[in-house]
Amino acid sequence: MEPAGIPYARVEAIGNDFILTSREVLPHPPDSSLARTLCDRREGIGADGWILLSSGPKEWRIEIFNADGSHARQCGNGLRCVARYLAEQTGKEHFLIHSPSGEHEASILEDGEVSVTLGPSTVGDSVEIVLEGRCWRGRRARVGNPHLVILVEALPDDDTFALHGRGLSTHPMFADGINVEMAAVESPREVSLLVWERGAGATRACGSGAAAVVAVAQESGLVEDRCRVKMPGGDLVVERSVDGQTTIIGEAKVLHRGKIPAPLFR
Repeated sequence: MEPAGIPYARVEAIGNDFILTSREVLPHPPDSSLARTLCDRREGIGADGWILLSSGPKEWRIEIFNADGSHARQCGNGLRCVARYLAEQTGKEHFLIHSPSGEHEASILEDGEVSVTLGPSTVGDSVEIVLEGRCWRGRRARVGNPHLVILVEALPDDDTFALHGRGLSTHPMFADGINVEMAAVESPREVSLLVWERGAGATRACGSGAAAVVAVAQESGLVEDRCRVKMPGGDLVVERSVDGQTTIIGEAKVLHRGKIPAPLFR
């Protein structure tokens, strides 16, 4: 008899979508090959990433795989999706969630949006990279994971961004790869953003990427400590205190629940 499938929830936050499963119900330990299979949009379930959830006595823990099978230390929108899922499961509104990058406080707000703390966002050195005959100037930032933030006058078209985003993300300067953000500051309270995530490619949104952009723009004197970041998948509010502590706020939802066919786990 064919074994039953593995329960999962498909969750989404402003265009970032994930497969969410309980770690305890997996028939064997998760690995990169399985993550690639599940996230494949033609052969698997299809998603930007796979999140495994496990519970402790007072907190929750997550493990995150990118669509290419690599591990992610941080995923802001994924954390918000987990909080939304837990709220529907438990009826509670506040959660403590541990990711590979640290501890996060997540809350369901009165208007239904989800906030999560990402810890400190820090800004590093400036870099200059010549790629395909074009010179790109940006700054490194960290929000539990590495980012290259490039501030531009206007966002590039999709083809230009795909070409250069991929090349910058895998440039030899960044031994482990890097998330790339190209952002246009529209006002002290609003930024437009395109994201190339290492391990996932161009995505419709990125929570830690939005936080990295606000960190760089804030330290450049271009934006205030509360800023709306507009991405193809939707808007995210980023709050960054004087000591760099960062919170992101926006919608997150559970799209549907189902069972992953058992043969995918062989």
